Amino acid sequence: MVSSNDVQRLFLQAVFSRGVLSFKLAKILWEKCIDAVKAADDTVDIEYSGDRVDWDNFVASINVALDSLDLEFRHLSDEQTGKEVYALVNRKGDDIAQMATDYNPGEIAYFKAIVEQIMLAPRESYSMSSLAALREVNALKSNMTKAQAEVVLGSFAAKGWLLKSKYA
Repeated sequence: MVSSNDVQRLFLQAVFSRGVLSFKLAKILWEKCIDAVKAADDTVDIEYSGDRVDWDNFVASINVALDSLDLEFRHLSDEQTGKEVYALVNRKGDDIAQMATDYNPGEIAYFKAIVEQIMLAPRESYSMSSLAALREVNALKSNMTKAQAEVVLGSFAAKGWLLKSKYA
């Protein structure tokens, strides 16, 4: 039996297969999911005007459904383009979630230390030099050498976890 909840299910399947979506694509997928449910049963009552309030309510309902799984469909701004994007994110930092990355706990701690320094940068510059990032290894009291930290730092940039300045 078809219900209005099927719109959420179809939409989440589309999100799971993509990871990060532009706002434009997410809204198109939402519309297509509504169309698919209505095509299966035109008597299903789905309120849809296509405005921002309806979208925000839809996202809120998705997040209520995902809350027990410690997941969230989160709104972000792309750092390079400034465009509005959405992504499904894991809010839980447990052992299983940490297995989703190629980095070991020491490298993750290093990344967190770098991000903290970026956020605390003077004059809200939200940046730091690579030399300052390499100095963070000493602050961690880890067994990572500076050479290893340099390789990991390059890996963070290569995988898009951090961005290199055009002026560096």
